[in-house]
Amino acid sequence: MKQLVKGRGGEGLGLLPRLVVWLEGQAPNQLLISSGIMVAGLAVLSTAVGSELALAVFYLAPISVAAYFVGRGQGRWIAVLCGISWTVVGEALIPTSTPLLSLVWSALSRVLLFLVVAELLSSLRVAFEHERDLARTDPLTGAANPRSFAEHAEQEMLRARRYKRAFTVVHLDLDGFKAVNDTQGHAVGDRVLQAVTQGLRSTLRRTDVVARLGGDEFAILLPETGNDVAGLVLGKIKAGLANAMQAGGWPVTASFGAVTALSVPTNIDTILARADGLTYKSKGLGKNQISHELVAAW
Repeated sequence: MKQLVKGRGGEGLGLLPRLVVWLEGQAPNQLLISSGIMVAGLAVLSTAVGSELALAVFYLAPISVAAYFVGRGQGRWIAVLCGISWTVVGEALIPTSTPLLSLVWSALSRVLLFLVVAELLSSLRVAFEHERDLARTDPLTGAANPRSFAEHAEQEMLRARRYKRAFTVVHLDLDGFKAVNDTQGHAVGDRVLQAVTQGLRSTLRRTDVVARLGGDEFAILLPETGNDVAGLVLGKIKAGLANAMQAGGWPVTASFGAVTALSVPTNIDTILARADGLTYKSKGLGKNQISHELVAAW
């Protein structure tokens, strides 16, 4: 079993990446309010400076924050607000006898320009999110990949350490999968793996994490799950998996190794390696078995 934890990332980031990371951590409502305040601040500052052109480019800042970090609709509203503000401030600074229709056209042109910027940034965010999801997901089954599982587990360990709550990690290895793969072909083997993922998810909470570690190895993270509850969940998982395999007509079962942690280990590899060892214990007992251990200290 490969190690999941390779060390923390994010060290040595430049100023812009650090800013992006910080903005990612802020609440959307706070960012939207901040964007509105920036627009108002730019209007006031333009009045003080005496030229709205000197600060026109800075209107892109609130648009960028709203469109990229909050949402497409919010970005549009801020874009409209910026376009109108730019026109109104410009007319206030340099009063002219410009016809109302020309002022409206000027405001509309600026709004359209900012809307294009907002749309581009929103589309960029959607594309980025899609690529990030692909990078965190097993392409065959749609389960989390090892990297994503490690990230979820690290967050859960931080929560468990802070609130003194137990959590459970399950490792499972399919029994009979190689025979199906060899006799019925890899296409059927792929369908088995997909059915396993669906069968696991159908018996778990939305907060639980199912990951494919590679081959026919899977891992499950059960947040805030103590020893007694974990025992019940393991029984449901085994039954759900058996139903999924029976529905497909595949002679495949699974050997389980589960660890319920009352204290937090140094990293996820420690607890997953222990669960992996319990899986092999289950295989030694005749396969299609569950070996579950409660660990109070590491």
